[in-house]
Amino acid sequence: MTAKFHVAVWTRELIDAALAAGGTYYLLYQMHATHEQFHRAYPRAKELFAMKHEFDPTYRLRGGLWDSYYAPGFAAVPTPETRNSALLFHSVYDDAVTATRFHAFLKNVFDIVPPDNLHALILRVTSAHSDDETIYRNIQKDLPGATPRLAMLTHALPSLARQKEVIGVQAAKLIGSRTLRDYVEIGTTGRYVRTLCRHLALSGDTTLVHDIEGGFSPVDTSWSAAAFARRAPLFRSTTTRRSD
Repeated sequence: MTAKFHVAVWTRELIDAALAAGGTYYLLYQMHATHEQFHRAYPRAKELFAMKHEFDPTYRLRGGLWDSYYAPGFAAVPTPETRNSALLFHSVYDDAVTATRFHAFLKNVFDIVPPDNLHALILRVTSAHSDDETIYRNIQKDLPGATPRLAMLTHALPSLARQKEVIGVQAAKLIGSRTLRDYVEIGTTGRYVRTLCRHLALSGDTTLVHDIEGGFSPVDTSWSAAAFARRAPLFRSTTTRRSD
């Protein structure tokens, strides 16, 4: 069995524990929660789904969350007239206005490689292929050629720094001044710990759960070198003391 399978199993176990305690869970990009767990955690989701169906009847705006929990019960089966609108890349890049708006998104939000390069790459590949999977795989294949050698320093790291700060500010708004004891970060090598320590009243221990050891890459160095030596590998309960 793969690591992803095991992650799905213990993610559902953690969700059950959170629900039993009267809590909820973060809507991860990996949709491991069952439909029953999702609707127990978010009982008003069907109201949101009904609103989406009203304003997006052809299911043009999509994503992993919508595909997993909305589409099975609410999305209409594509017809020849609506099939093109279900193709994500073509629904954006076949229209000059929406393509220009998406370029602004690449520039202001998803700035991990030069946005002009990525925009031109997506436009070229979308023009050459018809379905989303083929387009996505070809963008992946050609992305190294659109990425300058120093893109990690000039784009990815500044973008990650902005992302961390936004997450910290938003977490502080949601949680307020309450003191939280212990922190578990799943799926990264500790990249958000320092930011959350700065914005939240955290105490106790920090546990990092990942299937690889943390290193000394620019992405990882927001965590102290001492903590790297005590990283928690996947499927083993290991607690690391926070160190700034």
